[in-house]
Amino acid sequence: LSEVTLKVIPAHRLVEQTIVLTRSEAKEQLPTLLKRHKHVRYMWIPYEDAVVVVSNDPENDLPLMGPGTEVDDGNGGKKKIVTVEDLEPKYSKDEKLAPLREFLRKLLKSKGTPIDEETISGMGFGDLRDFILASG
Repeated sequence: LSEVTLKVIPAHRLVEQTIVLTRSEAKEQLPTLLKRHKHVRYMWIPYEDAVVVVSNDPENDLPLMGPGTEVDDGNGGKKKIVTVEDLEPKYSKDEKLAPLREFLRKLLKSKGTPIDEETISGMGFGDLRDFILASG
């Protein structure tokens, strides 16, 4: 092999959203989620009626120019140029992880396992996911 040609797409940002659904809700919402989101993954929690649904969607075009500047949107309308200040996260890290932390609390309570709030509050997404999977 002496030559490789790659087809690439322009760089883009993805926005990730995570929710926890029951298995029946996940099954029922699958067609809608697949139509609505560019990327969707389900993580079933073994022996539990819970599915972690993670979706990723590209942000709109976000050229970082002067605040309030309007440009042609390509459809005969105008769109506002987004600035760095506009990109501030809508939710804090704690707010983003709240559904998983609450699910872990319920899971531990249902199994009669002591709940260490300090440990749970210090866990990130990967830690929460791994602990939930190990607790199943």
